[in-house]
Amino acid sequence: FAYIGRISDQKNLDILIKSYNLLKQRRTNIPKLVIYGKEDNFGSPNMGIASSDCLNDIKEMLKKLKLENDVIFKGFMPREEIYNELGSDHIFVTASTHSDENFGMALLRSLATGALAVVSNWGGHKVFKTHCQERVWLASVEFENFRPVPNISDFSNAMEEALNYLEKKEV
Repeated sequence: FAYIGRISDQKNLDILIKSYNLLKQRRTNIPKLVIYGKEDNFGSPNMGIASSDCLNDIKEMLKKLKLENDVIFKGFMPREEIYNELGSDHIFVTASTHSDENFGMALLRSLATGALAVVSNWGGHKVFKTHCQERVWLASVEFENFRPVPNISDFSNAMEEALNYLEKKEV
């Protein structure tokens, strides 16, 4: 599993990690979650939400969930290095509900390599499902405390479906 993008509240990495944890509770031997990107400290300006200490909050969550060895932070890397490292055998994941999530270059690049994707059913992500039906899974989004948030269980189930698809393809 690979997340490629900014580390920001808008990207819902907390939801992604909780979904990953839920999957890990159901299955053994799942791939690690690799996070590429750096913290931006933008918060959610269009929603009037100030930035939290997102990266430290995520790292604290990983300690509580005992996932420190399962989630790897690679930091910022040039795109070419990321895709050379990942190849096509990854599942791109993003739980983003950023107000301007209208396209998604990292998602496009991953799909162009032949990778699979699990994304929030939000903004431009829906278009990718239309054009890559068999390689994109959408997780439902709900409103929680006036904030759009992907459903953790739905996202986890979509991750498992993508993983099952990848395993069948490799056999």
